[in-house]
Amino acid sequence: MAIILQDSFDAEPSPIPTLTNWTVFTQPIREAFATITPGATGAGKAITCTCLLGNTSAQFAYIQKTFAAVNEVRCRAYIGITSPPAELDGSPIDVRAAEPTGYGLAWTYISPAGLMSLRYNTTVNSRQTAVGSTQLVPNVWYLTEVRVKVNTATTAPFNGFVELWVNGVLVASAYAIDNSPVGQASIAQFGLRYIAANTTADMTVGIDEISIESVEPTGTWTLTLVQSTGGTISSPKTIYNNGEIATITATANPDTKFDHWLIDGTRPAPPTDITNPASAPMYANHTLEAVFVTGGGGTPLFVYVIGGLVAFGLVAILAFKRK
Repeated sequence: MAIILQDSFDAEPSPIPTLTNWTVFTQPIREAFATITPGATGAGKAITCTCLLGNTSAQFAYIQKTFAAVNEVRCRAYIGITSPPAELDGSPIDVRAAEPTGYGLAWTYISPAGLMSLRYNTTVNSRQTAVGSTQLVPNVWYLTEVRVKVNTATTAPFNGFVELWVNGVLVASAYAIDNSPVGQASIAQFGLRYIAANTTADMTVGIDEISIESVEPTGTWTLTLVQSTGGTISSPKTIYNNGEIATITATANPDTKFDHWLIDGTRPAPPTDITNPASAPMYANHTLEAVFVTGGGGTPLFVYVIGGLVAFGLVAILAFKRK
């Protein structure tokens, strides 16, 4: 496990004009409101995000941290509300992917009835609700944690999941979900992600003691190369440390050409299936085979470049299938 960011806000000046570690959206950030002050731990500062009464358009008041994309992340914070939102939903913790835009891997929601639930793979107009919810009482601090694991399996059973923990109790979850099309986790948001237009009451969320952690397996992984008729595949080595980049090249015979990869016996989706040479980080044991077909060749077809890094798209499928 690796700490991406921990912040209690205690080092911020008073009053808080800006925040050192965060990007602030729409509404100004304030110090903790009186009924939940001085903070979840009883001594330091907390901050608040407020959406105001009667605005004619949807409101946003939240802070955001962008980090290097990971497959598994935990976002934890103390959350307190002054009152449930009068209309639609308040969203105090969101875990999002950088692509495609508009998608959330996991969003917490507080309903007008004060129920906190969890939704995943969501857009504003298409929300899936995980099983379970919990009642929040105004002006009380709740230790809230959202856990997300992005699916790394190419076929069912999928291994993605989302969980919502409140005060150490699992209150909402969804397992065996294919959330990989949404992308890896790279954005965490805290505050009020969305409040409907023309709300009939103000809503304020207090936030304290934030922790964002990536969760990565450890150990070494084995890459097994299956040689097939029509050519060869090669890699500098077959044992890799967790997260170490594996590079594989398929070389066709003079009378054949490289056609596609098989990863653990399954052909991945385009363009992953035909990218050659291939490079990706190892997060599990894998078997890799190249399929060759008759008709000219003898050299790798092309290199697929993403952001200046050689990647086989196996980044998306192999990634390398994190456990």
